[in-house]
Amino acid sequence: MKPHQYVILRDKMTGGSLLSQFGHAVGESVTPDLCPLSKETIIHILIATKARMEAACADLRLAGTPLAEVYENTGPMAGSRTAVGFIVMNPELLPQSVKILRAATFDRVSRDPAEPEPSIPS
Repeated sequence: MKPHQYVILRDKMTGGSLLSQFGHAVGESVTPDLCPLSKETIIHILIATKARMEAACADLRLAGTPLAEVYENTGPMAGSRTAVGFIVMNPELLPQSVKILRAATFDRVSRDPAEPEPSIPS
């Protein structure tokens, strides 16, 4: 089974800060037990509001998934969690809050920006 590396990024970031937070989340989520990371690793990039990121992190912690959480230390988002990285071997076992986030992220490409974001079912 191939490893799946996920990075959830805050929707408020752009440009260099987005790339910097992505780099931190990717690098910090690779733990010594996963080194070297397989060349067959599939990377998933997800974009989330603060509330959706909080829900996904809480559910991932409950599932026992190790998280690399990145917090901004300067600027308008200082103190905010801006990115989260994690690696799983079986994405089918991800919590629903991450699966919904993933569906909403992919849907964002084809959705009319004037439409509200899809809601997360309880």
